[in-house]
Amino acid sequence: MRFERLKLSLIAAFLLVAMIPLSGLVYLIETEGERLIKEKVSSHLQGLSRKSAEEISRFILERQNDIKMLSNTLFAGGIGPEATLERHFARMKEHYRLYIDFFLADAKGKIIFQGLRSRIWAEELMGCKTDIKLAAAGEAASDVFLLKDKGAGIPVILMSTPVPGPAGRPAATLFAVVDFRDATGALHTAMGKTGEVYLVNQKGYFISSTRFGVEVLKDRIPSSLQKTADQVAGIDEPIDYRGKSVLHAYQRIAGFNWYVIAEQDRDEALLELFRFRKFLIVYMAATVLAVFGLAYGIATLLVNRLKMNYRREKELEFKVTQKDKLAALGLLSAGLAHELNTPLADALLYTQMIQEEI
Repeated sequence: MRFERLKLSLIAAFLLVAMIPLSGLVYLIETEGERLIKEKVSSHLQGLSRKSAEEISRFILERQNDIKMLSNTLFAGGIGPEATLERHFARMKEHYRLYIDFFLADAKGKIIFQGLRSRIWAEELMGCKTDIKLAAAGEAASDVFLLKDKGAGIPVILMSTPVPGPAGRPAATLFAVVDFRDATGALHTAMGKTGEVYLVNQKGYFISSTRFGVEVLKDRIPSSLQKTADQVAGIDEPIDYRGKSVLHAYQRIAGFNWYVIAEQDRDEALLELFRFRKFLIVYMAATVLAVFGLAYGIATLLVNRLKMNYRREKELEFKVTQKDKLAALGLLSAGLAHELNTPLADALLYTQMIQEEI
């Protein structure tokens, strides 16, 4: 009987019975933990994207109210001389600091005030159509574009509002060039080492800088991440512009079709799970060793008992065989004696008869 093979089979059976339920439990714990962590991080990212979208919308609304107020108050008595306009615009610019320049166009679109900075040409800015309607009253804005300033490109938007005239008809249009960096400055919300919030337009071009550095309106996100008009908000787990797997949440800014994207590297988001996984691996290894030791001890005990019983049975079998051999030998001896005694008795009888005859 192959006792060593039996011992190995018993150990394997013990390990199998113990480890299958344990492995299933570990798998459930890990998958459920990953799901909960992803759900928590994604919810946080979605909240950041929603909050950032609200901030951008609030920024646009505030600028809309600024230039509307300027239009209503400054020109209440009619459009004044250029020096007066220049003085008021300069005060507005100095007070808010996020306005780069202002200029005016009459009802026919002719420039009647060039602006405060000669190197910014109002005619060129007029080419940036303010076709994003902000209100029914006529306020509008452009998409983000780059304005060259001292050799560098500044992301700006061009906002416009009608200037009230006699009989309620617009006498002119007031244009304001707004530095968009002030709107996106609040997006750089740190979430660990890889979390970031940034802004893209519908074509996928970055209209804000990112934590890891991009060129505004030159670099763009992968085509797989570009959104369609019917996508308002959502969460995903894609490969981002750096080629990293990330947890990704987006929120559209109504009217502009800009998207606030909040994301964090998947590896960092699941860092606690990876640490827990290491603990599980150590725990599994310790459990396997403990089960193996227990299985080895029990298998050795059972096999030793079987060996003892097997040897005892063999000894008893040997004794019985020896007794059978002795009994057979005795029977053979008796038969042989009988077979020899019968002719000898006959010979003795005949010998006696011959002796009497003689």
